[in-house]
Order: sequence, then structure tokens, then C-alpha cells
Amino acid sequence: MAMRRTQAFTDAATRHALTRKAASARPFCSRARQGSEAMELIQLTPRMDVDPAQRLRSPGDVLLLDYMLPATANPQQLARRTGIRALHLREILTDARPMTPRQAIRLALVLDTSPLYWLVLQARHDLAREAQRITSSRR
Repeated sequence: MAMRRTQAFTDAATRHALTRKAASARPFCSRARQGSEAMELIQLTPRMDVDPAQRLRSPGDVLLLDYMLPATANPQQLARRTGIRALHLREILTDARPMTPRQAIRLALVLDTSPLYWLVLQARHDLAREAQRITSSRR
């Protein structure tokens, strides 16, 4: 019994070491959307912000206007493709439900985007909404 546990632990450690070697051999890169050239991730800084000239859009707004309408897809069709419940998609589209990391990953796989794209849209929308609440409560 102890031998099996030790063997399983050793095998897991070996797999982890191999994964770390593979990851260090190739830094965090992803393929660019239109080409095959490598694209580096952005550098996160404490003062990082989004361009204020960009119009604030919720993930639901982006999903509807930039992806669903051009493809003439409805929530049921997208639900079948992504595995996200149609009810949850409708709630995301109407801003009644925030985008979760799991949903962001599922959308990214189907729509050829990155999960970070959807989560940054959600975070930006949440921050702007909360800032508006704070400023309105101070008055």
C-alpha cells in the first residue's frame, strides 16, 4: 500500500517536472488571431488601465453585437456550441449575470478569442459600474 502511494507521488512529481520543463522551454505565448506569429502577453503593472477613449461595453453587448448578430446566431444555438445554458447566455446578454471564468473559456474556444478578453471586458464593466455607484452615493 505504501509502495503504491510512493510510486504515485513519484509519478506525479515526474509529470510536474516534465510540464515545468516544457513550459520553461516555451514562454507564455499564444498564436495571434490572424497569423501564426507568436504574441507576447501584456505586462501587468500597478497603474495599468484601459484607454478611456474606448467606449465601455459589457461582455453581453460585445457577444451580441460583435459575434451573435453577424453570425445570425441565437442563444440556443450558441448554448449548444459552448455548453453554456441558454438561460445563462440570455442573462449575460442582458447584464443580469456576470461572465464567469468557465464561461469565458467556453466562449473563447468556440469564438476564437481568448478567455482573458471576456474576463477583462467583465472586469472593466464591473469597475465602471461600481465607480458610478460610489460617485452617485457621495452626492
